[in-house]
Amino acid sequence: MTRLITIIALLFSSVVLSAQDGGPFNIYVNWHADASATVSPSPVQSRFENKDLRLEIKGDLTDKLFYRVRQQLTKPMTPGTLDRFSKGTDFMMVGWHATDKLSFMLGKQCQFHGGFEYELNPIFVYEYSDYLERMSIFHAGITMAWQPLPTQEFVAMMTTSSNDRFTDTHSTYSDSPAPFEYILNWNSSFFDGLLLGRWSVAAASMAEGAWSRFILGGEKICLP
Repeated sequence: MTRLITIIALLFSSVVLSAQDGGPFNIYVNWHADASATVSPSPVQSRFENKDLRLEIKGDLTDKLFYRVRQQLTKPMTPGTLDRFSKGTDFMMVGWHATDKLSFMLGKQCQFHGGFEYELNPIFVYEYSDYLERMSIFHAGITMAWQPLPTQEFVAMMTTSSNDRFTDTHSTYSDSPAPFEYILNWNSSFFDGLLLGRWSVAAASMAEGAWSRFILGGEKICLP
């Protein structure tokens, strides 16, 4: 399938309905729509298409307590069989700044994998890499983030390893008795922000007696 025309890439990228970003209640409407024509398979088909629509609400309730909710309105609201969150829910979490350097987050959130592409708002991404295109990154869990220096951050995370039970799609296996994923993440900045790095190691258990282990990383050079 080949897209010939993209009339609207980002009609609304971010509409802030509050007086300023940073108060207790901020609303963002993210909408990605386009008009397209396809030549394969024939005959040519043209249409207007709503590709993505996400409603986000977030804010700081106090100087210590914050929250974030983001819902995809283009996905069904059917709850996952494991975490009971719908796949359309990206964020449903609360956080607490214990100190200036230590924070905790609880609820459904984006996993802190290494690299930069995965954490971009999906509405700004035309197409992810093959790996991330097929990987679920929004899961329920708990996170601890420690920033001992302004340029260095370490994150420890424990989440569910899937939205649904493993046996829902793989009938020849048994579900893990503890279907969790464990992530250690390091975010860094060097040379006054010239070089940025994000690396992580993770282990996930979905099927009984089987583990997935992987390392993800990415570097970014920010030239003047």
